[in-house]
Amino acid sequence: RGAKRRGVQALRKLKEAKLGIKTKVVKKERASSPITTTKLSSSIAAQYPARVELLPDLLDEPLDSVWKFQSYMPKRYFIKDALALHRELQSPSMYNNPSALLRLRLDLNMTLEKKTKFVEQSKQFIAMPHPFDHGQKRTILAFAKDPHIQVIANEAGAEITGGPELVKKVYQTVV
Repeated sequence: RGAKRRGVQALRKLKEAKLGIKTKVVKKERASSPITTTKLSSSIAAQYPARVELLPDLLDEPLDSVWKFQSYMPKRYFIKDALALHRELQSPSMYNNPSALLRLRLDLNMTLEKKTKFVEQSKQFIAMPHPFDHGQKRTILAFAKDPHIQVIANEAGAEITGGPELVKKVYQTVV
């Protein structure tokens, strides 16, 4: 159907060109299609979006034992208190799962003194003073052309260092 329509339009343009008729260019407005959120709906961030500004009409604490979650202010804990509650919940007398995962939602205030200043994007690693034991052995690769930098990377803790030849080995899944 679309190919036939394009063919008719092409024939009409040829006929108008022969007769010397100028056509009016009419811009078609596209109907905006709604954005589908099927992929986003499964993520936790989409299920619990951050509130940039807390609404003033939200109530502080519910009065009954049953309440609508969206109508009240979210309960906020300090990290120390949240970990203590998590440990208590996962204790042998409750769920008996001391190695249970903890989901942390951390809202950072990244505003500066002036509204025209912005926080620069971070493209660095953050040194963690207390590393997390995840139970997996991870290999650190360092890519550098200069052999001197490769030696420095080995001294810093990289297990495998190399240049372009190492990149080829990684692509071939040799390393």
